Formats: sequence, C-alpha cells, structure tokens
Amino acid sequence: DTLTGSLELQLSMSELTPAERAVGMEIIGNIDDSGYFVGNLETICLLCCVPAETGRRVLSLIQTFSPCGIAAKDVYEALCLQVEDSFPYADVARRVIKNDLAALPSSDVGPCAGKYGVSPQCMEEVFDYIRSLEPRPGNCDERPFDVSYVSPDIVVRRDGEELHVYVSGEAENTLRVNEQYMDLLGRAQLGPEDKRYLRSCLNEARSLIRSMDIRRQTLHRFALALLTLQGDFFRFGPERLRPMTMQQMADEMGVNVSTVSRVVQDKYASTPWGEFPLKYFFARSFKGIGGDEAVSAVAVRRRISELICAEDPYEPLTDEEISAALQDEGCSISRRTVSKYRQALGFESCAKRRQKRS
Repeated sequence: DTLTGSLELQLSMSELTPAERAVGMEIIGNIDDSGYFVGNLETICLLCCVPAETGRRVLSLIQTFSPCGIAAKDVYEALCLQVEDSFPYADVARRVIKNDLAALPSSDVGPCAGKYGVSPQCMEEVFDYIRSLEPRPGNCDERPFDVSYVSPDIVVRRDGEELHVYVSGEAENTLRVNEQYMDLLGRAQLGPEDKRYLRSCLNEARSLIRSMDIRRQTLHRFALALLTLQGDFFRFGPERLRPMTMQQMADEMGVNVSTVSRVVQDKYASTPWGEFPLKYFFARSFKGIGGDEAVSAVAVRRRISELICAEDPYEPLTDEEISAALQDEGCSISRRTVSKYRQALGFESCAKRRQKRS
C-alpha cells in the first residue's frame, strides 16, 4: 500500500518515543483509502497504555504529513488542514468550509460575501481556492506507474511424477483476533457502550476469519479437483489441456456450478508451465471424429501454429488445407474457425505468407 508505506516512512523519521511510535502505527493502520482517520483514538490510547494527550499529539503530528489533509476525521477537517496560512483569506476559507461548504456549487457568492464581511471578488477567490483542495487526501497520493501484479491463489509443483498443490495463505494462519482487544473487554475503564462496540467488532472479525477459512477450503477442493481433471496439463504442458466445463468441475467437487464460477473469478494458478488464470482451464472442446476423444481449443491452436511453422514457405497451407489436416488427425474443425484462430495467433493469410522463389 503506497499511502500506508509513505506515512510509515514519515513516522519513522520523526523523533518519537517507542510508545508514541506504537500509537502512530495504530493511527496509520486506521486510515482508510480516502485518507480519513476512521479509528477510535481513545481505544488506541488504552491499547498502547498511553495518556489521551499523547494520542492527540501523535495524531496532530501525522496530520502534518504528506499528503496534506491526511488523517482528518471528515471532509471538513481534511479541507481545513489543507488551507495554507499564507492564503490572504485563510480564516474566511476555514469558516466557509466549516459552515457553508454546501454553497460552493453555487456561482452566487453574494450571500457568503455579506455573511463574512468581504467583497464578492474576495469571496469568489475563496470559493476557487476551496475548490482546488482535495476532499479525499488519500486520492492525491501520486503513483508514477500503474502496475498490476498477479499473486497466484493456487500453486502446483511437480516432484517427479507426483504433483503437489498449495493454496495461498493455507500454510499459515494469516488472520487472527488481536488478543489485546480481548483484554480490553475486561478493563474497568471501558463503559458499557465501548464494550458493546468492541464485542460487535470482535464478532465481525470472527465472522471474517470464518469466511476466509471457508474460501480457502473451497479453493483447496477446487485445486485437488483440477489435478484430477487436468493432471496431464501439469505433467506434460499446455498441449495436453483437456476440454473441461464448469459443470464437470462442479460434479467433481460436489458443489453447484455457480460456486465454481465464483471460485475462478479473478484468480490465478502458478504451474510448472507459468501463471494461468483459473478460467484458462475451462477450454472449449472440438468433437473427435468417429468417436475419438474431444480435443481442447488450446491444443487446436497449438497444432495450427505447428502446421504453419512447418509449412513450405513457397507453398503455404490454406485455411482449408489446415482444416483438412486437423480432420485427418481426428479433430472436427471448420475452415472458418481455423481462420479465426490463425488470425488470433498472429499469422497472415496464405497469400501474404507465400514467399517468391529467387
């Protein structure tokens, strides 16, 4: 998380005691994606065993960090924190933010100008200044590159003839309830309302952990079923991918097909042959001829590529000839489908692939 990392770095460069640093880390951990502080400062102080004044002092320090306006409790405080004292009408701007923020969309500055005792021109300048501020400070965290990384949810490793499967987060208990919050419930300093709030949070945390456990178990069942149905793929490579439907996977797992659909959504598998989206394994099939076993679309595309790469450059294969060759090998595929796959593979038409004899 770039925002969290930036704030933690700025905190590490501040002169603080270990207790103050612990408070600061808790505060940063309670800043949401918009840049607002959504935690309970009193609870954090109790958790870190520091006076409330220490918590307020550390929060004020973090509110001076970049991006400007960070760790505010709401949009009003976020905007006020961004108002620079060097702005000629800083005091008026803060008062407008606190009392008349809803007036900003209007182009009529007259009422506010009269209310705060400034000219319409000055109020127009104040309105423009406030509009230039960022209502969600977390959104102004600059990222020079928008890079997406794939973290595999399933990892398949081959050890000789044996295949081993792992689910991300399965080896370690990645989520647990913080025991310090459990201890807080027994403290006399907490009132009934605070205890109700803590119990509610603990119940939500336990519910989340149960949901994550169920997710991991379902994903593990999917992974084992995938090894059963696509074992040749993991042992020999993508050319051995078998045709498979979500219904077949659902039958193997003993679940509804809608469960399989949810499991594969935006998830990836790391295999001996590279990273693949889980949807990749549900390959379209082509009928075999004379009762032969169906062939996957992945295998068909690979075979088309092999035929074109091995062709005579002076007499390249037409789509009809490729279709006929695949028919001879037991795969029922039309010329039109061959043409579509050939283009998807990046191969030109027969006429454009033909080389002239010198």
